[in-house]
Amino acid sequence: MADRKFIGQHWLGWLSRHRIGFFIWLRENLWCQVPHRRPVNAFWLFTNLSLNTQCQLHKPLQIKGQWVYLSGTKSLGADQRVEYLIVASYCFEANALALYDERWQTECLFKALKTSGIDLENTYLRDIHRLEKRLALVVLAFLWLYRIGQYAIHENPFA
Repeated sequence: MADRKFIGQHWLGWLSRHRIGFFIWLRENLWCQVPHRRPVNAFWLFTNLSLNTQCQLHKPLQIKGQWVYLSGTKSLGADQRVEYLIVASYCFEANALALYDERWQTECLFKALKTSGIDLENTYLRDIHRLEKRLALVVLAFLWLYRIGQYAIHENPFA
């Protein structure tokens, strides 16, 4: 699982050659080469979708010279503009978007550890053992709070 920063030709080629499955979020305006057609921006392949629906393209196309399968969804953003989530994968996967969605849990952890309060990157600790202990405690605390949030949402009838 990766975001749109990891979309280079060499990287995709290496993953494909080693048969490593991937789900990579693409920029909407990334150029795609559909066989026997001129190149198009990725979002054009999903413009006919209704809002909040998803689609998996059954035929591969080329991105950065590598053959991939695309899955996408169309929704309205907070500013009421149409947004697309487009994911490239190594092989056809009907659940590509659901599998990619699991990545957001990791992103939430990283955001909490970095910029949303804990600010772990700006720690004064330099001793690796102390830093490892601090990281372990912070992650345990985060996971504990995450589970409490899950309970509050799914188990508590008053939430």
